[in-house]
Amino acid sequence: MKRKYYFGFLLFLYSLPNLYARLGGGGGRSSRSSSRSSGSSWSSSGHSYSSHSSGGGGSSSISPVVIIIFIVICIVVYFYLKKKFPSMFGNTLTDNNQNFVDEYTDVPLPDGLDKKKLTFAFREMQKAWQNKDLKNVRKWMSDGMYQRLHTQISIMNTLSQRNELSNLRIENIRVADLRKDNGYDVTDIEFIFSVRDKFISEIYPKFNEDYDEENIVEYWTLIRKQNVESKDLYTSNNCPNCGDVLSDDLGEISRCSSCGTLVNNAAYDWILCEITQEDDYEGEQDVLLDQNFLSLFTHDKEFAVQKMEDIASNIFMQIMEVFSGGKIDKLDKFSDENTLSQLISIKNSYNGIIFNRLYTNFVTLDDYSVEGNIIDLKFKISATYSEVKLANNTIQKVNELETQEFYMTLSRNKDAVLPLEISYSHECPNCAAPYDDTTLDKCSYCGSPFVDKSKNWVLTHFE
Repeated sequence: MKRKYYFGFLLFLYSLPNLYARLGGGGGRSSRSSSRSSGSSWSSSGHSYSSHSSGGGGSSSISPVVIIIFIVICIVVYFYLKKKFPSMFGNTLTDNNQNFVDEYTDVPLPDGLDKKKLTFAFREMQKAWQNKDLKNVRKWMSDGMYQRLHTQISIMNTLSQRNELSNLRIENIRVADLRKDNGYDVTDIEFIFSVRDKFISEIYPKFNEDYDEENIVEYWTLIRKQNVESKDLYTSNNCPNCGDVLSDDLGEISRCSSCGTLVNNAAYDWILCEITQEDDYEGEQDVLLDQNFLSLFTHDKEFAVQKMEDIASNIFMQIMEVFSGGKIDKLDKFSDENTLSQLISIKNSYNGIIFNRLYTNFVTLDDYSVEGNIIDLKFKISATYSEVKLANNTIQKVNELETQEFYMTLSRNKDAVLPLEISYSHECPNCAAPYDDTTLDKCSYCGSPFVDKSKNWVLTHFE
């Protein structure tokens, strides 16, 4: 039996009020849950695949004193049993992260991944998050994963916040799932670890939080093209295509300055595209078993469900950054006219609100439909955050942390094939030139419109 089940219930009670600040969030832990769509979901005419759910609230008549006493008893029992029977909790990583006690031997790590590589990636990501500097890890992160962290860091900087991590111990690494996704392999890697997690707000100390967490479980989703020989994007700082040293300014567009190749390309190595907390993890989606759905993309060898969820994640975080005070200009790179007007209206309704502790719990392809020559992919997104306002050099809390559900639709022509590997919404889908003039609605290099369903996915609905 896995050790995480021995005292999972006790740990759940102990950590229920907490929203962890660490890399990847932990946004599933929230005291309230609501939806911007007022409970709406996709039309029954579609093909729904969502298996996620978020719990509702409800009042309780149990005395707070009784709850506190119960939690204290649980904590005392937990630490007593941990001291009395340490073998029940497993061993930790030692000897420079080389030695693991691996209780899972049924599924070997896929080709191109080993525990040394994964340990290196895990620790480097924690360093990058704590330092609020992603340059050393950008080359093996998807655009959506980068946008998640970039937006979180941008908001933290606005609110003068930082996250300090210490005493990081990786206890186990294993394969949780391995699946085919059109022309790609996708794997979910389970990490079990412990960490001291301090969230510090310089201008509003009441937001400070400090946790010493054990037996944390989270899942990293990585993607790689099938039948390719992995290059080393992790420990090498050389371009996988031309071999030149990569520059330190890889950001929204992760291209080699010498040969122009997109470095964070799943044709070169395993690319990290999602981090999911245990409460939100579901594994493989049923949509991958729907042959009618998969037949829509037999002509498009670059299509993958995981890549589409990454694009949706990328778009969502850009939208949330705009809602939280960012420039509106970026929205017209992926939104049709009606949706753009809707997004601007929503932004204005927030009236200076900033999202504090914004974490995406999951982004899932929830439904699809086909009408004429247009394919609509419909996504369900869960995010956790609170709303604050800056006033007189302090943060004014608007509400508590809560989980919201959002829905978006991306549309494209059935026969469209993306001609190039591009950084979505930052490069022209026709010629891959970077968008360098936000006052135009066409590429300044080739003249192609930014928003074109015959060339790329377009945001046609958001709520």
